[in-house]
Amino acid sequence: MEFEYSARHIENGETITGVMEVPSEDALKDYLRKDGFFPLTLRERKPAPFTRDRNLQNAKHIKTKELVFFTRQLASTLKAGILLTEALDVVGTSLRNSHFSKVIANIRQDINSGRDFTSALKEYPRIFDHMFITIITVGESSGKLVTSLADLAKYLEDMDEVREKVKTGLTYPIFLISFTIIILACVVVFFIPKFKEMFSNTGQDLPWLTQVTLNICDYVSVNIFPILGGMTFLLILLKLSLRIKKVQDFVEELKLRIPFVGPEILQKFLISKFCRTLGMLFSAGINMATTLSISSFIFPNPSYRKAIEKIREQVIGGAALSDAIYQQKMFPPLVGKMILIGEKTGSYSDMLLRTASYYDEQISHDIKRLLTLFEPIMIIVAGIFIAFIVVSIYLPILNLITVIEY
Repeated sequence: MEFEYSARHIENGETITGVMEVPSEDALKDYLRKDGFFPLTLRERKPAPFTRDRNLQNAKHIKTKELVFFTRQLASTLKAGILLTEALDVVGTSLRNSHFSKVIANIRQDINSGRDFTSALKEYPRIFDHMFITIITVGESSGKLVTSLADLAKYLEDMDEVREKVKTGLTYPIFLISFTIIILACVVVFFIPKFKEMFSNTGQDLPWLTQVTLNICDYVSVNIFPILGGMTFLLILLKLSLRIKKVQDFVEELKLRIPFVGPEILQKFLISKFCRTLGMLFSAGINMATTLSISSFIFPNPSYRKAIEKIREQVIGGAALSDAIYQQKMFPPLVGKMILIGEKTGSYSDMLLRTASYYDEQISHDIKRLLTLFEPIMIIVAGIFIAFIVVSIYLPILNLITVIEY
């Protein structure tokens, strides 16, 4: 709350005026009296009405790193004893993302207008998801907002680190495949046609391998623009179709069936996410049914969503969490064993976070093993294609040399 005030010094009679943000009118009076001033007038300054920018509510998603920075800085600022509105002002103005900064300014204005922090965050669901809101709600109601924000920042940072690790590991193979395709395409379009002119001048019958290669080159050279146009159209169509929920679910299921990548990396990433999310929510004091509901809500893969929903139904029905997880084939037995230990020792959160860390390490090892295996495979595949092209070109040359000799 902001107050305009005037006060007179008790000893020298000096009169001062000003504006101060304090929790209450009594707090302002105490502050002035400690400095030797007697309050003359106190008037609460009402915040000016504002119109929220509706475009901000439906705007683009904020990067995880930016959200981590905001959450951690807000926790640190509040820990220093600064009021929430002032902390939001300090952190919001330090953000590099101007869009995010405007969102925080709107949230601060909402709080100044009398709303609580949680309801102000709910206006921006594309930035602050259901789990974020739940943790903040618990933190506000329990008086442990600083702890909740710090836990959230750690959770978001850990998840982003694992996600980036998976992306980096998969980017290198994709780059190698793309680079190989581009090189082969350049050879087919620019290099081989020059040999075709030379072969046509000799008038000899070409070997079938050479003829197949030249036919492919002719087709690609003539239809290069329709091929590129068709590929562009398919990419745009795929991007648009991914907005459809059923297509998203199909793609998520398809990812888990990619050899080496799906079972070895993506499934372990989902298990790590499940364990880390449960561990963080348990540590915040959220009950098991709500924790499982939130975990199911934030999972992109439909099979895992259904498995978590079944676990939740069994837990509500009275089953132990470890028993419910043991019955779901989507989760390896290790997860159930670790949770069973947590049940016996009363350390659910700790055991779940340890399990998540274990799978993070497994993901790192699997990515290294995948890259070690993938490089020689790509060299062999590229070598086969290049050998095919080289042999198809040199066969008629060797035939021509043989004819000249005889």
